[in-house]
Amino acid sequence: MTAGDVRGPYLIDLGPKWAQIVFHTEIATDAILQLRGKNEDRQVPPVQQGKERHLFQLKNLTPGTRYGYCVEYGNPRAGRALLRTEKFVFTTPSIGLQDFRFIAYGDSRDRHQTPKRHREVAANFLRHQPDFIVSTGDILVGGETASSSMFGNDWTKNFFEPLKGIIEGVPYYPAVGNHDQDLKDGAAGMKMAFPRLEPSLYYSFDYNHVHFTVLHCANRIVEFEQQKQWFIKDTERAKDAD
Repeated sequence: MTAGDVRGPYLIDLGPKWAQIVFHTEIATDAILQLRGKNEDRQVPPVQQGKERHLFQLKNLTPGTRYGYCVEYGNPRAGRALLRTEKFVFTTPSIGLQDFRFIAYGDSRDRHQTPKRHREVAANFLRHQPDFIVSTGDILVGGETASSSMFGNDWTKNFFEPLKGIIEGVPYYPAVGNHDQDLKDGAAGMKMAFPRLEPSLYYSFDYNHVHFTVLHCANRIVEFEQQKQWFIKDTERAKDAD
């Protein structure tokens, strides 16, 4: 049995000394990330082997450095040669205060059989040379098409295809919109695509000494008090950070 279809790889976090990359295979299989930097070659295994989702946590990277990578995947125990994705690149940000740019956009879902809206918008992203991308939510149509599978039509047409050639090298940080999480499978799909959304659908991240907070307001504030307390603590921690 082969690994079937794949989704990704794509960056979900990037810092001066770290990166997180996600890769999906249609069936459970092994995977390894081949990383090449300046005077450095290494193999990085996923957090868990033998799964459909492969989360690679890259550590001890060099700030301000261009890295190349690809993912090899398959089942070597079956005597088959590993398959390999094409090669991609990303650059870690430098340490210290400096200008950076990011793209923020949202409501990119498209109900058409062949979605165009997201593709047309995303086609302009790279010419702006963003350091990262933020989605304000409603990536997916959701509703009856909600799925926890990265290989369903909604995820394929409204996320992976429009962003192909972009998110392999530019980290993508989403907020969760109501269309992304209306049904149980929708929320499960967001967590499958973006592991940092487990267990809560809100989070924060840092980029070049700037702290970003991504809140979850699409559920009519059901979790308002819990999220409020987290936000207060997160803000206090950010005040004490460099």
